[in-house]
Amino acid sequence: MIFNVWRPYRLFKPRKDGWYLCTVQDGYGVNEPKVLYLYFRKWDQRWINDTRQTVFDGYKVYESGKAPIDDYRVFTDIYCERYDVAAWKKLPRCCIWSKFKGEK
Repeated sequence: MIFNVWRPYRLFKPRKDGWYLCTVQDGYGVNEPKVLYLYFRKWDQRWINDTRQTVFDGYKVYESGKAPIDDYRVFTDIYCERYDVAAWKKLPRCCIWSKFKGEK
């Protein structure tokens, strides 16, 4: 791939599993598009917000305003699996020949 441009998800789907920069339509509010760092699983064609899902996997998260018992435990939410991806592109590569800040 020569050019790393935004590709519309309806027309072009990623060819392999991995992390991508994605533009989501609804982005945590009404008409506020956001750019998120999402993982694409090819076998079921799903976008996963894995950084958010690891919070639910690593900690006991309960419903708001409820007692902390297992009946009210939450294992995922609507923002862990994204269905509103509009466009995607590969992550930019690190530029290894550039100087680091503070280095002279």
